[in-house]
Amino acid sequence: QRLRPMSVPEISALAIQVYQTLGGKILRLTAVPTLFCLAAFAFVGKVVLPMLGETSNPTSTSVQIGEAMFGIGLAILVGVPLFLLGVSYITGAVTSLVADYMTGQVPTAENARAEALRIFPKLFILKLREVLVGASALIVSLGFLMLSALLDSSSPDGWGAGGVAVLGIIGIF
Repeated sequence: QRLRPMSVPEISALAIQVYQTLGGKILRLTAVPTLFCLAAFAFVGKVVLPMLGETSNPTSTSVQIGEAMFGIGLAILVGVPLFLLGVSYITGAVTSLVADYMTGQVPTAENARAEALRIFPKLFILKLREVLVGASALIVSLGFLMLSALLDSSSPDGWGAGGVAVLGIIGIF
């Protein structure tokens, strides 16, 4: 019986058994969705990150902030959805396969595919929420850092900019 309280060695042994039994099916089911995840990383790495390192106007803080916000927005609007498309489908398919195996049913790729597609919208929304909650502090912190750069360029004493920058730095950690 697989669904019972187990010790750590039993859990490890069962996990290895699951991977040995379902590994081929998992790889076949996740090959194409993994390409979505890879495309997201490639897009951010090849398009967005180089964009963040260049500016069209090195003397204007507001232009630099606008360009940075455009790059970050592009990553959020293109990279994140691409990644979540792949991860959401993979989560549904693998969970279905393992659930069938653990409950003593015969795990099939067809059932896993159907279940993954059935729960895909809910998983996508859940994962999007996780990303938004997880990144919210970073987004707010980046906002504070950008605001401090604007204040620094417009304020002669720099105290306001320094205080806002400290808030931004604290928020990152």
